[in-house]
Amino acid sequence: MKRIVTGTDAEGKSRFVDDLPEPGIIKIDGRPGFAMYNMWQTTEAKPFAGTDQDMSKTLGGLLPPEQGTFCRVVDFPPDIKDPEERRRVLEKQFKERFGDVAHKTEEGSDDKEVGMHQHPTVDYAVVMKGTIDLILDRETRTLTEGDVVIQRGVNHRWANVSDDVCRMMFVQIDAHD
Repeated sequence: MKRIVTGTDAEGKSRFVDDLPEPGIIKIDGRPGFAMYNMWQTTEAKPFAGTDQDMSKTLGGLLPPEQGTFCRVVDFPPDIKDPEERRRVLEKQFKERFGDVAHKTEEGSDDKEVGMHQHPTVDYAVVMKGTIDLILDRETRTLTEGDVVIQRGVNHRWANVSDDVCRMMFVQIDAHD
């Protein structure tokens, strides 16, 4: 995946910072086909001030830094069909890689609830390829290629009930009080 980043030079003129190498990639053991590509991250409210540093390989959890943002692309493989196996895999994934956000994975949880989570961010999510279900507390919507979700800190989870990988792009903005 190619990333092209712009910036300004010492004279304030626009320029290409670089064609950057492959972004930081997170893969999950036991979940073949899952990949999270961290495309870019900012760590302050003024994201163009002072640095062209590529921090995409430093973000390991789900949340952007305080007052920061991230842009990431996620490949969601088809969901594991067996509910108990899916719960076990998601529990391991969330504890080991995404511990910065609490996810519902307790044994005996209702299958719909497994993986539910919420975080203090505004998220812009775009379905780039495939289909995916966005599950909220009281309803579910099936999203298709080109759909855009503006998610405002609500309890949710993603479920790929198709037989193909779904690719999504997320821009997430910290919204801590």
